[in-house]
Amino acid sequence: MNNDNAEQLEQKIESSKIDKKFSVAIEKLTAILQGSDKLKPVNRLPNDQISGLVDELFKEEKEALYEETKQKLKELLKGYHELQKQIKQKEQELAKAVSAKKEEFVKAAQGLFDKIQNTDEIKTSYYEGLKTATAPDEKVD
Repeated sequence: MNNDNAEQLEQKIESSKIDKKFSVAIEKLTAILQGSDKLKPVNRLPNDQISGLVDELFKEEKEALYEETKQKLKELLKGYHELQKQIKQKEQELAKAVSAKKEEFVKAAQGLFDKIQNTDEIKTSYYEGLKTATAPDEKVD
C-alpha cells in the first residue's frame, strides 16, 4: 500500500503544478482581454447589435441575389451564343441540302432534256428524209 500512497501523493503534486500553470495562464488571458467578462460564453446579443445584425443579413441577401442574377445572366448569354452557333450550323446544313436537291433535280431535268433533244433530232432527221423522198427529181443536163 505504500506504493499506492506514493502514487497518489505524486499525482496530487502533479495536479497541483498543472493547476498553478492553469491559473497563471488564465490570469494572463484575463489581462490580455482586459477583464474576465470576456471569458464567459455569449448567450445573448445586446439590443444595439440586433439592428446591425438585421442590416448585415439584408446586405448578404442582396449580395446573394446579385450573384445569383449575375450567374443566371451569364448562363443565359452563353446559351444565346450557343443557340446562334447551332442556328448558323443548321442553316449551313440546310443550304447544302437544298443545293444537293437542286443539283439532283437539274441532273434529272437534263436527262429528260437530253432525251427530248435526241427525239427532236430523230424527228427532224425523219422529216428531212421524207422531204427528200417526196421531192421531185432534178434533171441533170
